[in-house]
Amino acid sequence: MGIQRNCEHIDENGLEATTAEGAHAIINAGEFHADRCAGTKVCTNILDAKGARGRALRRWA
Repeated sequence: MGIQRNCEHIDENGLEATTAEGAHAIINAGEFHADRCAGTKVCTNILDAKGARGRALRRWA
């Protein structure tokens, strides 16, 4: 769910969509995707992950 400012969502086919504050997106398990802030200001999203994971997230130091 988008909490603060707009976010760009990029799906596994390279298609981009902008989500606004309060927006919800569903990404199915096993689908590759990426997210980035739209614009130069920081954006905040909350992820609610359910079910099995096909990929592990890398922890940044």
